[in-house]
Formats: sequence, structure tokens, C-alpha cells
Amino acid sequence: MQKELQTNVAPKFNQMMLESVQMNDKITKLVEKTCSAAYDLTRKEIMTTVENFGSSQIVPYPGLQFVYDYAKETQRRMIDTIVSSVQVSEEKARLLTEKSVQEIVSIGQKSLGDEFLSDKVFKADLMFTRRRDTIKRQLNDQIEISDFFDPSFSAVLMWMGIPTEVISTTKSQMEVLYPSHLLTALPTSVYSLKKQLPTQLTLQTLYSSTKLLTTGALIRKAYNLSGLLKPSVAKKVVVPLAIFVGGFTVFYLINDIPNAFPRKQARKLKKQVIEMDYAHVNADRISKECRSVLNFPSRQVMNNFQTSIDKRSGEKERLEKEIRTANISAGYFKNLIEKIANETKFVEDIDLEKIHSVD
Repeated sequence: MQKELQTNVAPKFNQMMLESVQMNDKITKLVEKTCSAAYDLTRKEIMTTVENFGSSQIVPYPGLQFVYDYAKETQRRMIDTIVSSVQVSEEKARLLTEKSVQEIVSIGQKSLGDEFLSDKVFKADLMFTRRRDTIKRQLNDQIEISDFFDPSFSAVLMWMGIPTEVISTTKSQMEVLYPSHLLTALPTSVYSLKKQLPTQLTLQTLYSSTKLLTTGALIRKAYNLSGLLKPSVAKKVVVPLAIFVGGFTVFYLINDIPNAFPRKQARKLKKQVIEMDYAHVNADRISKECRSVLNFPSRQVMNNFQTSIDKRSGEKERLEKEIRTANISAGYFKNLIEKIANETKFVEDIDLEKIHSVD
């Protein structure tokens, strides 16, 4: 029995304990990896969706007389887009979870046999049955007059048909003339001036400096010309100019409504989504459901493995008990043999002739 314990039962038991620890560690890492991936992709999907919409019209613009209907439909489409991003995230999480369930079952079958969970079928479509449109009740969907107007220099240029690339290039070039940029570019001491001078004399610096000088010259010329304008001439110029600017502004604002409302509404929705932490709430919900689903096959693997360990442990304990009993019995019989040997020697040492001799 001692030989069987040392060469067969004990090594198998120790190997099974080692495999149990390794398997538990592997499954735990797989579950954590899957849940983290589900959380990250959900948060990214929702925030990317919120960041991207609003740059163009979502629904056709029927005209000024139906502007409110256009606004409500645009708002509804935007909210539906956010809800759709949650649905897309849930579908991706289903695929991740299904793949991880198969890996966990495969891990279990390698150690517990091909029959492990062979009668179970994972149905991913039963995940995420909770309603997703709760955001519609939480968002402030009131439409205000200011939502239809979103004037900006870039928006005017885009409305005039200027390509986006040209607008972005022009905007970056004009940033050179901003007071904040000029102040930060000025050296704070003579030493810093000497240090920065060799590195600052680049083509971009020269170009920016030329633009600065040109702008200053234009301002001086405009100031000099203003001195030549008499009050009567100014009235003839300013009044028509003011009428033109006012008319152009009204014309632009009315015609920009189809583009202005999506831009303004997108910013409002983005702000509300961030304030209610909508991306985190849904990412956390999806990752928790993934964890709950993955815990079932994980527990099945560990419970079945624990059953095998308990079986081996019982066999090991039975042999150890039998060995202890055998050792106790062997000790008893050993002591008995020693007593018999002592008694035999004592009897053999007695000289009966001397005891029964007659004087």
C-alpha cells in the first residue's frame, strides 16, 4: 500500500492540484480579458458615435415652414444613433462572450473529458434583453430658438462652398496672429532671445512675420483712408453697407438652419451624454453581464474538477488511513513478538535440575 500511495495515488493527486491552480488562473485571466474588452469597445463605440454625428444633415430639409418637424426628426435620429451604438456594442460583446465560453469549455474538456458540457448549448441571443431606450427619457429634448442658429467663421466658409481642407489650412495660418500665440512666442529675457533666435528663423517664422507686417500695413492704410472720409460720404457708404451686412446675415442664418441645427444639437447631446456618464453606465452593464454569463461554465469546470480532486483525495486519505492502521498493527505484533522472545528466553534460562535437586 505504501508503494501504491507513493508511486500512483499521491503523484496523481499532486498533479491534479497543480492543474487545478493553473486552470483556475487561466480561466480567470480569460474572463477578465473578455470583460475588459467588452467594456472598452462599448465605451469607445458610444463616444465615437457621439463625436462624429452632427457634421452634416441627417434627414432631408423640407423647408422653413416645416423647420420644427425637421428639428424633431433630426433629434430623434441622433438619439436613435446613440441607442444603435449600444446595440452594436452588445452584438460585439456577444461574439466575444461566445468565443470565451467555447474556450472555457475546451479547457474543461481537455482535463475532464469530451463529455463535459456536451449536452449544453450557449445561446448568445438571450444576452442583453434589458431595454436600451431609457436614454430617451433622461435627455432634455426641448428645442429652443437658439438651437437653429450656430454662426461661425468656419461655418460661413463651408456654407459658401469652400472646401474643408482650405478652411482648416486658413484657420491654422490665422492662429499665428492670435494675441495668445504672439505672447507665448515672445522671449522673456535677452538670454532666451539669443537662445531662441537661431532656431526661430525658419521659413514658417518668416512667413508668419510677413503676414503680421502685411496685416499691420493694411490696418494703417485703412486708418489713413478713414480720415479722408467725410461725414456725408460716410453716411452714403455706411448705411448701404450696414443694410447689406444685415441682409446677408439674415439670409445666411436662415439658409444655414439645416446645417446649424445638427451641429448645435450634437453638442448639446454630447454634453448630456458625458454628464450622465452614459458610455460608462452601458459599458459597465455590458461587461457585468458578460462576466455573469462566463461565470457559469467557469464554475462548472472548477466544480467538476473539484469533484475529481475530492475523489482522489478520498482515495489518498483511505490509503493513508490503512497504512496508519497497518503500522499500528505491525507495532503491536512487533511488541508481542518481543515479549514472547523475552519470555521464551526467560523460560530457557531456568535450570530445573538445580531447582529439584535433593541435598
